Amino acid sequence: MMIGLSALTVLPLLRGWWRLGRQVSLSPIEISRAFGAPELLVGSASNSDVGELISNVGERGIRYGEVVSGSSQAAPVLGFANPTVVQPPKKGVLYF
Repeated sequence: MMIGLSALTVLPLLRGWWRLGRQVSLSPIEISRAFGAPELLVGSASNSDVGELISNVGERGIRYGEVVSGSSQAAPVLGFANPTVVQPPKKGVLYF
């Protein structure tokens, strides 16, 4: 009974969660901006549409995977970056 009442209480808060205020695509460029690829998209606005982001990126390559940093002590991170600094994710590794 209490679980049902709690669910009904929270339900109005979730109404409209899918509306972001603009059209969103699944473009890799737009996704990389959402997941924070600052070195690839320097100078682009955080709420840019795909057309603006593509004009900022130009012909640069982009890849998703484990971003390899110069320090071996750094925690492994998954993200979008230049293909020269990205390697495939490893099984059993926890990424932050």
